[in-house]
Order: sequence, then structure tokens, then C-alpha cells
Amino acid sequence: MVNLFQNHVVSLIRIYMPIILEIICLLFVGVYGQFYYRKTLEETEALVALMLFATGLQNGLTASISNFSVKTTHLTGTTTDLGILFSMFTQKKFRKNGELIGRAKLLSSIMVSYVLGAIFSGLTYYYLEFKVFYIISLCLLIVIGYDAYKIHVRHFNTKYRYIRIYKKFNLLAYLYDKVHGIPEIKEKREKKRTLVFDE
Repeated sequence: MVNLFQNHVVSLIRIYMPIILEIICLLFVGVYGQFYYRKTLEETEALVALMLFATGLQNGLTASISNFSVKTTHLTGTTTDLGILFSMFTQKKFRKNGELIGRAKLLSSIMVSYVLGAIFSGLTYYYLEFKVFYIISLCLLIVIGYDAYKIHVRHFNTKYRYIRIYKKFNLLAYLYDKVHGIPEIKEKREKKRTLVFDE
């Protein structure tokens, strides 16, 4: 049981290592900028280099996950791809292609999110200065938490999850079972209910 838990923690760290490194970089920039920054050229170059490294990590992660079809830290390729797609949509046969429509929606959402994020960050920096990096790090932690929930809790159909639910009481596992349940167990419950009603 302990080995299974350790393996799960190690796999989580390995999966989220780029985002964790990005958070560390951004937190360092925030702390250094808030308490130690003297606005020298060398400091500015170092902080910009660290932020570029963080955005490179994010871009590499999203590009590798999406098989190099999505890049989140610049809009040049996205704008080019959207231009190509919109020119294709001038022909009727392409407007009915679900794959192309889905790609256009994805790229448009990336572009809108990028622009809104830039506006939000710029306005927030105007009021909070380097504290804005704490907010960005918090957003990344929320992303990790949501992703961990979807991947490692919602689809946690392993021996560990089974034991936690059915051998020992665990509040999180109990609530999860009440909300989602395991399909086989739900089917058995439904069958039992129908048998009772039939009688």
C-alpha cells in the first residue's frame, strides 16, 4: 500500500515538474521583485531571463501534450493557423469539417485567453506590482489541482482506490463514491433496486 502511494506521488511529481518549476521561477521573481529589486540592468535582465525560462517550460509542456499543435506563450503561429483556417472556411466543404471547426475554436479560445490574460496581468501589475506573480502562481496551482482531480481522482480505478473505499473508511473516497460511483457497482445497485420494485 505504501509503495503504491509512493509510486503515485512520484508519478504526480514527474507529470507536473514543468509547472512546478514554472511556479518556483515566478515565485522567485515575485519575492525578489517585491523585497530586493533595485532596478539595475543586471537584475532586470536576470528576472526577464527567468520569466522567459518559465514561459518556455509552459510552452514546451503544452506543445508536447498536444503533439505540437498548441503553443500558449506566443500568438504568431496561432494567428497564422487561424488565418489559414478562416481562408479555408470560405469554401463550403471545409465549413462542415468538424475537425477544422474544433481546431478553429481551440485556437480562438487560446487567442482570447492570451489577450485577456495580458490585459488582466497588466492592470493587476499596475496596482499590485510584483505581488501579481503570487496570483499567477496560485492560478497555476489551481490548474494542477484541477488536472490532478480529473486524472488521478476521477479515474483512480486502481487497487488502492478500491481498498480505500471498500475496506477502510475514507471520507474523500466515500464522497467520491457517492458522487461518481464505480460503473459496475452502480449497475449492481440498479439491478437490486429493480428486483425489489419488481417484487
